[in-house]
Amino acid sequence: ELGRKWRKVTLVFRAGRSDDRARISFSGLAPGVLETARFSFRKGAPPFPPPGAEIEKGLVPTLRKGALPLSEKAVSDFLDFLWDTEKEYWWGMYSFLKKDLGVRALVSGTQLGYSPAHVQAGLDFLDTHAYWHHPRFPGRPWDRKNWWVREEALVNRPVEFLGGLAARRVSGKPFTLSEYNHPQPSRYGAEGFPMIAAFAAFQDWDGVFFFTWGHDRDYTPGRITGFFDAKGDPGRLVHLPACSHLFARGDARPGRRVFSIPFGEERERAVIRAALDKGGMRSLFSLAPPGLGLLGRVELDLEGGSGGRKFAIPERPERWISDTGELCWDLSRPGAGCFTVDTERTKVFTGFPAGRTFRLGGVELSFGKLLLGWATVTLTCMEGRGFDRPGRILIAATGLEGNRDARLESLGGGRVTLRDRWGKAPVLCEGVPAEILLPCPAARVRFYSLDERGRRKEEIPVESRKGKALLRIGPKWRTLWYLVVNLPC
Repeated sequence: ELGRKWRKVTLVFRAGRSDDRARISFSGLAPGVLETARFSFRKGAPPFPPPGAEIEKGLVPTLRKGALPLSEKAVSDFLDFLWDTEKEYWWGMYSFLKKDLGVRALVSGTQLGYSPAHVQAGLDFLDTHAYWHHPRFPGRPWDRKNWWVREEALVNRPVEFLGGLAARRVSGKPFTLSEYNHPQPSRYGAEGFPMIAAFAAFQDWDGVFFFTWGHDRDYTPGRITGFFDAKGDPGRLVHLPACSHLFARGDARPGRRVFSIPFGEERERAVIRAALDKGGMRSLFSLAPPGLGLLGRVELDLEGGSGGRKFAIPERPERWISDTGELCWDLSRPGAGCFTVDTERTKVFTGFPAGRTFRLGGVELSFGKLLLGWATVTLTCMEGRGFDRPGRILIAATGLEGNRDARLESLGGGRVTLRDRWGKAPVLCEGVPAEILLPCPAARVRFYSLDERGRRKEEIPVESRKGKALLRIGPKWRTLWYLVVNLPC
């Protein structure tokens, strides 16, 4: 607070890095006249104890995030105190539940990043949350009229985001992702669930929870109702059978190789001390080189000490391929990335096809003109052992979608908002135009469009190309999903 009388002002900050041409700026000042005199920079921190401390009574002020006017040793002591307090609380509650109350259910604490990994590893399993571009509220928190979401397809930038997720698993402990979403109104959101289901299976995680079905009891709203609600979002819902098969049925295999990152207790304490605040604790997940998790399984070795470890990974590869050969991130065309999954019983494509034909095992996929130049397609065997064998195949294809009368507004810099103009039912969906070539004779195949309940609606003609069944999907059939019946010979 400034006044009309001269007084001495001391402000302490911690320099993040050195620069021969550094400068200091004053900002956020109200209009008026500011006079300064005898201005100086000095190395060091104010003498301990800080104002308000009563050492004799054991009282020291809480250090606030972003404002730590103490010596490095004082900050270190305070963060060690927080560590010990966290450990006493979480381990004490765990002991009370398990020993005193006899709870037999698995017990976890809080998500990684909110508490040290070494502390949370003392419970039954570890958990984390992740969102690709969570909504931002520049004014009042959760203001439904003042918010924005960054609209960007993860398929164009998977390396750091998914690699950071992979580096949260702790060796020898079960691991879950109990919240995940690509929030509305991003028009690329349908990529999220198939991508994370395949990636979680590849990393051999133990559980994935999509957040969320809905925030109220209107279970069939007929429209998209919010950032996270899946209940009225057909672009996400139609892909869930394939997601279940990728992860729960085990169609996507775990990675063969395990990259173990040494992360002893002293190393984690040092990371937290350097970060100075809770948000910085997430920096521990950047210990693995970017993209390592796209190649193999990643885990933190809590017994591994503090030494680093080098891993040989390609420099800026155009294609990242999992060591199982089933997952591929193709970044060869800037801004037109593609992600594919090629397993025996489930195939996935999401991204920007840009005129290319994609071969997933014996299945070939090509697209017509897309409204966004982007689509997500899943094919999964509901019955049968493969796409060339008798059984039933569910095909889901989604592109642009949105509520009727929704008013998407661009704020620049890739930011979009609807404010409170989410629109009304029904959800308008693009009929994705595509050709799918199956590795079986056309005479054996019956092909149907499905209604919103998954019931057969209309039989679609099957063509023959090079002795194989050619399926044509598109807006003509007014649906997002289709059923293929592959008859026995």
